[in-house]
Amino acid sequence: MHTLRVVKEPFGWAVLLGPAMKSPFRTHAQAVREAECLCNELRRHGEPVEIFIESSADAAGPESAESLSSARLAELLRRLQFR
Repeated sequence: MHTLRVVKEPFGWAVLLGPAMKSPFRTHAQAVREAECLCNELRRHGEPVEIFIESSADAAGPESAESLSSARLAELLRRLQFR
């Protein structure tokens, strides 16, 4: 069985399919829509699929994208460029 997870990331949301696939999105709605599309495609091919969706209320925390200072955001983006 395939498991899709919609989770909060430092700069938005992501759809995870196991440890190998990660698709980033800016909004919760975009990530949920993509997870549903992936789920439908896999089911069309006879694959069993489940989706776990983290709500935006569950993900609220001190490091949400809205609360990051511009200096902290710039530092995190710099780190991402070198990975």
